Amino acid sequence: YAASDAVAAGVDSIEHGPFLTEDDVAALGARGGAWVPTLVNMQQSIEILGSDSSGGKILSRGLTLMRDTLPMAQDLGVQVLAGTDMAVPHGHVAQEAIALKEFGLSDEAATRATSIDAYSYVGRPDSIAPGAIADVVFFQDNPFDDVTTLAHPELIIHRGRIIG
Repeated sequence: YAASDAVAAGVDSIEHGPFLTEDDVAALGARGGAWVPTLVNMQQSIEILGSDSSGGKILSRGLTLMRDTLPMAQDLGVQVLAGTDMAVPHGHVAQEAIALKEFGLSDEAATRATSIDAYSYVGRPDSIAPGAIADVVFFQDNPFDDVTTLAHPELIIHRGRIIG
């Protein structure tokens, strides 16, 4: 419940936050805050701890609550962002985006959480423009229509160089 205390203290972002309440989410949204739920990380922690362990039961309860609070957060103006923490290897953020969809976000919102919204939240431009850093990922299909498309990039350009 420390996340509730942090929200009450005025933080602008929360990572994990499985026990955020509706009031917490509303307060975070009112100040334009962000929430990085790290769902895959919590699911993996439950697997490691065992679902019947006390820690596994606590995290499972938190994940159950997040099925209600995550869609609510989106509606209340919280920037829900995709974070990988320790459970998701570099380059596999699609796993978290797919989990966000499973927990109630739309395909578009889950995709935006990995890209446009993250750029926006930290104040970086999210569009291609002359002179801008060329970070672009191309897909066969539109991930706004099907978030699982994120797991299958066709071309990755990072800082103007093709890396995948």
